[in-house]
Amino acid sequence: MAIDKQFLEANHADLVGMFRTEGKEQGLEEGRRAGAEAERARIQAVEAAALPGCEDVIKGLKFDGKTTGAEAAQQCIAHYKAQNAGALAALKSDAAALPKVPATPSASGEQLDAAAAEEAKLPLEERCKARWDRNAGQCRDEFPNVDAYTAFERANAAGRVKVLGKRAA
Repeated sequence: MAIDKQFLEANHADLVGMFRTEGKEQGLEEGRRAGAEAERARIQAVEAAALPGCEDVIKGLKFDGKTTGAEAAQQCIAHYKAQNAGALAALKSDAAALPKVPATPSASGEQLDAAAAEEAKLPLEERCKARWDRNAGQCRDEFPNVDAYTAFERANAAGRVKVLGKRAA
């Protein structure tokens, strides 16, 4: 005689019922736990997709029970696109209303001649050497050698020099 499902149901129905009830409860508990973990992970993924300014969009998506993190990111991008739809056109129209300002080739606003413009393209050391050689701005009067002048210009370019005023002649 084989003990199988039919035999147990026929001879021990109460035992089979107990096993079914216990199995059902255990399955429900495992399902709830797995579902809660999956939902928590989904909500965290949706929150991770949040961008500044999309808080209201994300708030709705967190609790809809179906939106994934990737879908939330897509909706945030769509929100930004909708929000900024006319921004470029508005900026261009605003820019057209501004007066035209002519550009100057130097930071000080001085117009440079061709030689000075070429010199401005040189590396700092070469530019300092060229100025030293032609004594531009009487740099030889202020500095003992080209290395000292180059060190000053390097510090000046880095913003570490503050010129307090011009010397009286």
